Amino acid sequence: MKTIKYTIIIIIFILSSSCSKSDDTPVIRGFFPTQIQKTDYSDSNRNRTYTIAYNSQNQITEITEIAVTGESLTKTFTYSSGLLMNISVSNNINSETTTYEYIYNSSALLTSIIETNNTATYSYAVSYDSTSNSYSLNDSGIVMTLFLDDENSPIEFELSPTLSFTIITDNESSGAFKNVKNQIAIQLTYNFIEGINFCFFHHKQINNIDFGTTNLNVINSRDSNNNIRTVNYNNTTTGQTVYGYVITYSERNL
Repeated sequence: MKTIKYTIIIIIFILSSSCSKSDDTPVIRGFFPTQIQKTDYSDSNRNRTYTIAYNSQNQITEITEIAVTGESLTKTFTYSSGLLMNISVSNNINSETTTYEYIYNSSALLTSIIETNNTATYSYAVSYDSTSNSYSLNDSGIVMTLFLDDENSPIEFELSPTLSFTIITDNESSGAFKNVKNQIAIQLTYNFIEGINFCFFHHKQINNIDFGTTNLNVINSRDSNNNIRTVNYNNTTTGQTVYGYVITYSERNL
């Protein structure tokens, strides 16, 4: 009986020791944007508030865009095997919905985007160039190309043949979305339907957006946790502030 008793005590000790060790494992935390307030200084009707939700893998699952009129657009994101497969867009005004479906090849490279709304379906071919690390989207002969850095964040945009701009980043300073894995599907879709707002999704601090004839100088300020708190886009020609952003974060396990 003593042998059994001592055996039980030893087992309990081992179990309690192993639990103690696992409890001592440090939990790594990181900050994630949960709200972005945008001010358009040329037209207050274009002011927006964006709220952002995440899943347990820290992937974006929902972005709601709220206009000053109260109208809102909600984009719902679904994933499979770590890749974004679908964005569904709905609003609070009517029953109209739009979906974006993403098709990948066996190497997990995006090959097409299928847009479906209440009345029609459109398909956009997407091609990847490994030499320049760029993705191109073809919209009926109009080609939109995103050039990416080594973290697959955008560094240059080209809309052939009419428009191009370069995103100049600070490689030593992190961006607002430093803890969110880049998805080229998000980059392309948001640039396609949101314009310059796609610059939100960057791992690095953006310092300047160069349009060739006009530059936007980007002024960032940071909070006590070294997160980007405010962003102002200043036109270097006129000296005027074009857009302003205020970013709110929540802390999550990494």
